[in-house]
Amino acid sequence: NETFDDLLPICWHINDCWPCLREKSAPCSWCPSSMTCIPNLSTLQILAPITNADICPLWSERWEVRTRGLGCHVSTITLLTCVVSVVSTFLVMGLVALAFRVGKWVGEKWKGEEGWWKFWR
Repeated sequence: NETFDDLLPICWHINDCWPCLREKSAPCSWCPSSMTCIPNLSTLQILAPITNADICPLWSERWEVRTRGLGCHVSTITLLTCVVSVVSTFLVMGLVALAFRVGKWVGEKWKGEEGWWKFWR
């Protein structure tokens, strides 16, 4: 049940990313622009900027926070960009597949004996 203030002395003195993320006694995260190691008490540390706008000392770098799970080369914005790109690619592929199926179904109905678009016999 440690608080941010209790963990701050443990993390704050570390001045490099890898030692910060490897700190065993506290859940620390790295803010690269200000070069600070900060306590991060979020359950999903990489998503901490969503719920805590003041996670890093500089407000402008909050989406650049690095955490233990993904290391010093992956920030929150990098992860979110990747996830949104993959999900949107699958969504577009699904919509294209659906359009082909609907087109095939319309084509079959158009050519059928009881024609879908027939107004007279």
